[in-house]
Amino acid sequence: MTLQLAPLKRFVDPSRPITYGIVQAGEHVPDGVPYIRPVDMTDHDGIPDPERLLRTSRAIAAMYSRSEVRGGDLIVSIGPSFGKVMIVPYELSGANLTQGSARVAPAAGIDARWLYWALQSGLARSYWSAAVGGATFRALNLGPLAATPLPVTDRDAQRSVAGFLDRETARIDGVVDRKQALLAVLGERRRAMVDRATVPGLAAGSDRWPLHPLRKLAAGEGLFTDGDWIETPYITDEGIRLIQTGNIGVGTYREQGFRHISNETFRQLRCTEVLPGDVLICRLAEPVGRACMAPDLGCRMITSVDVCILRPNSSVDRRFIVSYLSSSAHLSLLESIARGGTRDRVSRDQLGQVMVPLPPLEEQQRIASHIDEELQLLSTLGARLTEQIQLLVQHRHTLITAAVSGKLDIGGRRITPPRSS
Repeated sequence: MTLQLAPLKRFVDPSRPITYGIVQAGEHVPDGVPYIRPVDMTDHDGIPDPERLLRTSRAIAAMYSRSEVRGGDLIVSIGPSFGKVMIVPYELSGANLTQGSARVAPAAGIDARWLYWALQSGLARSYWSAAVGGATFRALNLGPLAATPLPVTDRDAQRSVAGFLDRETARIDGVVDRKQALLAVLGERRRAMVDRATVPGLAAGSDRWPLHPLRKLAAGEGLFTDGDWIETPYITDEGIRLIQTGNIGVGTYREQGFRHISNETFRQLRCTEVLPGDVLICRLAEPVGRACMAPDLGCRMITSVDVCILRPNSSVDRRFIVSYLSSSAHLSLLESIARGGTRDRVSRDQLGQVMVPLPPLEEQQRIASHIDEELQLLSTLGARLTEQIQLLVQHRHTLITAAVSGKLDIGGRRITPPRSS
């Protein structure tokens, strides 16, 4: 039997149509009315801590009484992070929304849990992706949201599907949580291993290693420097690659955010060119001081102003320096320095004064090779866990779509169109 579909607005209480919330909530009012933003919502677990929601004044909330929520309503994020779905807990009855969120109040005879799952199915997600495709500002408007196609089925079938998905997704989420915990353990092992190999007091023989200011490890004048201030109008789709703070992890380069400048801009601004193997150090938090080696991307490279460039001299093994800069001791030191600033930022001068323990070059190379071997093993284990998590997440999505679309037998029932009266 062909699956019968109807737009989301057919499943909504006609007296409380789909609507977005407050445009300008004003300053936080401690005893005011809580409001829900997309950033407050997780992907599928609602709001972790309702007590931490921001609150608006009762006067502003009264102006947007049309978007007041009740326990059992659904909220869908419609801003740039569109697609998050949650059911309003009853303790948040009377709360409100922001402009980036939409209230969906289930009609009589519609199970809220089923609607929650239906809006996470491939039917809804594919439609939303098509609705925002090609848009400069990727947000889900109320029109496409109201037109989202969903299966038509009776309430008993809705409850069966909702109960099945509640159980099965909880089981999958539990497995994902355990694997993510294992990934965290691997991260701790990585940090502990790097510390044992490079940190004075932990590394064998480190008490004999002389200390050098980081700036003195540069190969020459001007080879410990900041990147360049690149304003938005200079950004292009191709040309010289711009490495930004988001590309720098703790000891690793992240290939994300493909931004470039033109050759003409490079010459006009007299930018500092980055060479493969240069040590790149981030001056901003998350965490401040993290470093990696510049990769060989097969193109010319520069960095943004919040990334320091160090081209080490011949007495320095670059892998060793990056490992030390990835150690807990270094990151903790930089965090304490950054706290004195306004944006969890350190200056190039502050970085340059950081003392680095430096054994003889041969010992640096031996330590760096040992770290590389250990990291390769940990990276292999981490990649397997990440792949397993991705497969589980994919299975979760497939299961939701199959159950909502009637492609699974659930307790001997399939989703079918209701009989004509």
